[in-house]
Amino acid sequence: MRRWRMGALCLLGLGLGASALAQTPSGDLDEVARGKYLVTAADCVACHTAPGGQLMAGGVKIPTPAGTLVTPNITPDPEHGLGQWSAEEFYRALHEGIGRHGEYLYPAFPFDAYTHLSRDEVTAIWAYLRTVPPVASTPPPSELRFPFNQRALLWGWRLLNFRHADERPRPPLDTPAARGQHLAEALAHCGTCHTPRNWSLGMDAGRPMQGGSLGGWYAPDLRPGRRVGLDDAPDAELASYLRTGQGGHAVAAGPMAEVVQQSLSQLPATDIDDLVAWLRNLPRADGPNPTPATASSGAVATAALLGVLRHGYHGEVLPDDGAHIYAGLCSSCHGLDGSGGPDRAYPDLLQAASVQAARADNLVMTVLQGVHRAAPAAPADMPGYAGQLDDAQIAAVSNWISGRAGIQRQLTAADVRILRAGQPKRPVLLQQVVTGCVAAVLLLLVLWLAWRRRRR
Repeated sequence: MRRWRMGALCLLGLGLGASALAQTPSGDLDEVARGKYLVTAADCVACHTAPGGQLMAGGVKIPTPAGTLVTPNITPDPEHGLGQWSAEEFYRALHEGIGRHGEYLYPAFPFDAYTHLSRDEVTAIWAYLRTVPPVASTPPPSELRFPFNQRALLWGWRLLNFRHADERPRPPLDTPAARGQHLAEALAHCGTCHTPRNWSLGMDAGRPMQGGSLGGWYAPDLRPGRRVGLDDAPDAELASYLRTGQGGHAVAAGPMAEVVQQSLSQLPATDIDDLVAWLRNLPRADGPNPTPATASSGAVATAALLGVLRHGYHGEVLPDDGAHIYAGLCSSCHGLDGSGGPDRAYPDLLQAASVQAARADNLVMTVLQGVHRAAPAAPADMPGYAGQLDDAQIAAVSNWISGRAGIQRQLTAADVRILRAGQPKRPVLLQQVVTGCVAAVLLLLVLWLAWRRRRR
């Protein structure tokens, strides 16, 4: 139940592992404890607990191209939450994306992933949610633009994008890769971020885990051959990144920091090992790995850098020059040359995955929003500069940092403006119009067919 943007509090713990659950008869487990584990693995708290709010009381705002969705209260309160729902209605919501009164649920709720959960798993989740303290409050309504505020039009979206899992038994979870796949694709719904979207904003089923943009951040292609700096990384390094948010030169920021904080850092080591096995088992990408252009050596010379900085930043209004911005805001932690300083307490920007990536989205977003991760093993708190630097300054310092790493970028203020707004680099308005028109045509077709059937 992950949001399309960042920010929430880590509120859940667990004591059970997916490997044990897969191999132990359900009757031998405490159902509530198992449900708590599953809720943690599914990252439900991120969407249903507002910052500073009460557990599972909803009210989290999710910006989408169609407007702002507000998540519901899923505590057992009878008036404001799920107190009057039945277990079967809850199962239908997770498996089919249909609410208690037969209404279609918006796909920001990842029922297209949860449809692959077993009935036993959904029953355990339901059992745990019934133990959450009830909260007697209703979040404000969502604010979606017409025609997207008409739930009936979701019929067309579902026809194009949703495939309900049938009731046949799941494949046996008898290998680490199989258990990791179920954890990643059904519970953690990794594809929500890491799979590209099609023209109707549904996940592109033909390109699973091949990278996607949401809220300005870019979730990279996870296939072997596309993971910058990770293909040759040892399993322990990948496991460290998933568990703590730091592994090698990769640092979890944005929505991935939220996933680590809320969910992955709470999982047992066996689950993390299974996820690593799943990552290793993904189909290898064909073709060359895209890389950014390399800058000339003269552009990254340390002597040139120090020569520029002799004029130093002394607290005045920052100029648009990337070197001066870096000197004033970044060098105290990351060192004058970007290598992390003498004690290496901060990341080496010259090797950072966000800097080395072919796309600069995550570098820009990190400068804008910072890094805020409270995972116990490796907390991180870097300030964001969205309120201090304008778009041109963000572009300048991002280009300069890239140049220090030997990468030539030509980001502009317009590029930063798009990412700052959290919008994808495509004609969203046209896409919305086309999506609405197609959905309307599909609805009219259904009504016409129903009318003809009655006449017969």
